[in-house]
Amino acid sequence: AQTVRLAEQGLLQAYDSPSAAGIPAKFRDPDHRWTGFAARARVLIVNTELVPDASSIRGMDDLLDDRWAGKAGIARPLTGTTLTHATALFQVLGEDRASRWLQAIADGQHSTPPRVNVVQSNGQLMKLVGTGALAWGWTDTDDFRVAQLKGYPVQAILPDQEPAPGETQPLGTLLIPNTVAILKDAPHPAAAQRFVDWVLSPKVEQRLAEARSAQIPVRDNVPRPDHVRAEFATMDVDYVELGRRIAERTQTLKEMFLATE
Repeated sequence: AQTVRLAEQGLLQAYDSPSAAGIPAKFRDPDHRWTGFAARARVLIVNTELVPDASSIRGMDDLLDDRWAGKAGIARPLTGTTLTHATALFQVLGEDRASRWLQAIADGQHSTPPRVNVVQSNGQLMKLVGTGALAWGWTDTDDFRVAQLKGYPVQAILPDQEPAPGETQPLGTLLIPNTVAILKDAPHPAAAQRFVDWVLSPKVEQRLAEARSAQIPVRDNVPRPDHVRAEFATMDVDYVELGRRIAERTQTLKEMFLATE
C-alpha cells in the first residue's frame, strides 16, 4: 500500500518487466510503476496447548467473542501489515461494519484487564501466543513460520474461509505481496531494470517460498513446500485503491487507537 502511495506521488518510474508476465494483474500496477510478488497472508496464530481445538476459531468476528475476552490480541493497526489489513477492511466490509469492528477493538484495549490485547507488532503478538501469554491472535505467515521453527506449540488458521451468516461468499484471507519498483530519476536505470527482472523471476519466488519467511508465490505454477499453502479463499481487494486511501485511514485509526478514556 505504501508503494502505491509512492507511485501516486510521482516518485516511481514505469518499467514493464518481462519477468512480470505471469504475475496476476491484481498484483501489478496498470501503469507498470510497481509489481507485487511473494506474498504474506494475514492469519490467526493459535496456541494449541491453550486451544486444543484450533478449528473452533474461524475468523475476524472471533476476536470480539466473549469466550476470548482477554485471551486474544492484534497489533495496533497504525503501521505495517496490520495497517494495510485495517485499511482493506474499510474497502471490503464498508464504512459502517469496518468502523464498528475496529472501534470495538480500540475500546476493548482500555478495559482492566484489556478485553482485547492490542500490542505493538506482529512479532510481539507471535511471541505472546507462542509462550502462552495469549491464546491466539492475528499475525502474518512469516511470523507464524518463525514461531513454528522456534518450536512453539502453534497452529495457523486461515481466517474467514466460510461465508458469514447471510453472505454467499467468504470474506477470505488478505494477501499482502512484497513489491519492487524503480525510483524516478534513478541514476542507474539499466541496472535497476535488470535487478527487477531478477527479483520477479519464478526462481526467486520459489526461493522465497522455501526460505525461513515462507513467502507465498502469487503465481500458481511456482513450486512451494508443503507448509506454504496454495489454495484458499483470498480477500478481494483493489490494491491501487487501498494505497490511495491508506494515509486517510491512518488518521482515522490514530483517532481510534490513540484516544485515551
